[in-house]
Amino acid sequence: MLRFIKLSLIAGTVTLTALSGSLAAGTPGFDPHAPCGPTLREADDTKKLMIASWGLGVRAVTAKPVPKVALSTISPFLRQLIADCIKDETVPLTDLVGVSADAMPDAVPGSRQDAEQLLSRFFDKNEDLVALTASLMPDPGDVSAVYNEPLAGKLAESYKAAFKPGMKFGPKPHQDSLIIIHTTTEKLKNRDAVLREFPGGYAKVLPFLKDGHPIVRFKFVKGGEDLGLAFDGLVHVNGRWVLMPKPWRALE
Repeated sequence: MLRFIKLSLIAGTVTLTALSGSLAAGTPGFDPHAPCGPTLREADDTKKLMIASWGLGVRAVTAKPVPKVALSTISPFLRQLIADCIKDETVPLTDLVGVSADAMPDAVPGSRQDAEQLLSRFFDKNEDLVALTASLMPDPGDVSAVYNEPLAGKLAESYKAAFKPGMKFGPKPHQDSLIIIHTTTEKLKNRDAVLREFPGGYAKVLPFLKDGHPIVRFKFVKGGEDLGLAFDGLVHVNGRWVLMPKPWRALE
């Protein structure tokens, strides 16, 4: 089950004292496509000011309602970002300020943003879900690049049988949002905390996993909820995303 840890953030005004000194020292930037929880939790006052100013600017250019940009409007805007983020810490800042996946620049292959852009296509009523599902079918070379033998061979046979002609998946009519857990096979193998966000069966296949691949667990959900259609094993390999779910079943 996905864990949502409430943010231990100060919801008051941004302290502006000594900002000039912090800026002169060179405060690191932030990734607007990263999950909002860690980004906001770890931000100092200078970075919070940067985030809020960026967010107000994005809303202005995307025709979102935005107040006059001033120090007096930054703190309320930041408090709202924090409140929205508390609902789901995995949501990127871009989503919180209203940037759609279509409006985002091309994503780095294998990144969280890249996975989000792919999975967002499943909500498009004009999308051919049969073709989109088929594009995620792994071939034996994909499987062997992610898993060692003897598991790789068993998985290749299993997925070939599972991806039947005409097969498709996607959200239910009431589901309009995504929850994405993006990590790497290295982190899973090293039993990083993110392993707890994946089904327990992954513990059985860790000895067979190879390094070097982004891997995603995702859910189609109704906005504001965390229960929905859950999938695991979306892996970026050989330059594309493929779906290799429930790999532990091949060991049973």
